[in-house]
Amino acid sequence: MIDVASAFSVAAVLGAALLSGSLIAPYLVRVYTGKHTFLDRLLDPVEKRVYRILGTEPAVNMGWKQYFFAALILNAVQMAIAIVILMYQNLLPLNPQGFPGMSWDLAFNTVVSFATTPTCSTTLARPRYHT
Repeated sequence: MIDVASAFSVAAVLGAALLSGSLIAPYLVRVYTGKHTFLDRLLDPVEKRVYRILGTEPAVNMGWKQYFFAALILNAVQMAIAIVILMYQNLLPLNPQGFPGMSWDLAFNTVVSFATTPTCSTTLARPRYHT
């Protein structure tokens, strides 16, 4: 049976999600339908600068091959960043437990396992139950 405090917590989280969703939904509708929003004056120059830096033409759509290779490159870059973070986590701030950096092969194994499926990761601190 659920106690009162847990029920209140669930109701509070659900209420917060519904409230924030109802507040942001009209803005997202305007963004995705191409209508003017109150943030356009602030974000349009930033967006145009990012497009210019990346050499992207916003009016041109990607084909499936371009999208596939862009996603593949993005995944590789994210995995490389994660490997560096795991290898040098002993040097990073907010490490109160003082975890040492991982060896490159363990960092690679951890990152690949998280990129594919989190069930074989060596960093999960939960017990494994076999049925």
